[in-house]
Amino acid sequence: MISAKQSIHIILLLLTMFSAQAQKSQVDNDPAQLYYQGLDYVKQKNFSYAKELFTQFIERKEIMHEKKNQSLISDAKFYKALCTMELRQPEAEKLLQDYINNEDESPTKKVAYYHLGRLLFDNKKYKEAIEYFKQVEQFDLSRAERDEYRFELAY
Repeated sequence: MISAKQSIHIILLLLTMFSAQAQKSQVDNDPAQLYYQGLDYVKQKNFSYAKELFTQFIERKEIMHEKKNQSLISDAKFYKALCTMELRQPEAEKLLQDYINNEDESPTKKVAYYHLGRLLFDNKKYKEAIEYFKQVEQFDLSRAERDEYRFELAY
């Protein structure tokens, strides 16, 4: 005979399986959901999982050919680099530099200059940091980022 506790565990297991399948179907129908889920995880500061979702989104072949997804792909590359930086992973500097070098001008690119400058500043590469900070438009930054930017530039 199944106890009440075992019944609850079975029900929870089934609900989890159905929920996971529903999310997978949603992503299969609209791969952009990976991008939007990644943004949600960035807001929650779960950079590891967000980075994984952005990577999956970027690598989806079917979205590469759809013009409407090009700006999302560009932004996903930025957020992947940002997550890598927040996770203090060694490839963060290269990802940010690649993003800056390969993307067209956009507000996100200007913010990438700030984040690369911040990363270089944290790594005590002050002269290099200043070169990237000079590319930043202060008004593209949040208030907190502007305060940090001014401090680091004055340093």
